[in-house]
This record gives sequence, C-alpha cells and structure tokens, in this order.
Amino acid sequence: MIDDSRINRRVVLGLLRPLGLTCLEAENGREGLDILSRENVDLVFLDMQMPVLNGPETLKALRKMPCPAAEVPVIALTANVMDGRKADYLQRGFQGFLSKPLRKADLLAELQAATGWQITP
Repeated sequence: MIDDSRINRRVVLGLLRPLGLTCLEAENGREGLDILSRENVDLVFLDMQMPVLNGPETLKALRKMPCPAAEVPVIALTANVMDGRKADYLQRGFQGFLSKPLRKADLLAELQAATGWQITP
C-alpha cells in the first residue's frame, strides 16, 4: 500500500489484514519503489496524488524495474472520480481502479480481479 495519508493506509490495511494477507506500506512513491526493489509482492495499491513521486510516475518507474517487480499488478487509488478517470488509469497500465472513500466490496472485487484470488470476506 503506497499512500501519503496514514489514515488511508490504515483503512486499506484494516480491510486486508483480516483476510490473512501480509501488507507492507510506504508513504510515497520513492519509498514504495525502495520496498519493491527488496520485497516480492503480489499486488500494489497506489495512491495517485502524493509528494516525492505521484502514482503515475511511480508506476512508470516500477515497470522499468527487473522482474518480478515490473510485472506486479497495480490498483490505482484516487479521490479524483471524474468521468473517464477509470478508463484513463487502465489505459496507463494500471490493472484496477478504486475511488476514495473506499468501499470494502469494491476493494475486494478489485483485489480478486487483479489477482484471480477467490476472496471470502
């Protein structure tokens, strides 16, 4: 989970950890990339508007990293839900899209769609 808001990280991680998932967190794109260079992960939730490196910049840098990091599915998180944003993010190479504030059902659906895991809440 890469998000500059500690509260947003806590919300997402609070929904994921009860599912038995191990979660790592970073407060900006640079910190997230550092973690991803050392740790193998199955999925990244990535905020779009952050200092240091925003979401699109972070995704671009991530895709240039060696595998397996370069191939990890990434779900965009944003409060910007104007018409067409989801299609724009998917076209940029994100595997999913979630709008804030998050709904648990949406989070689980995107998680399942991006990973193929069978999620039981």
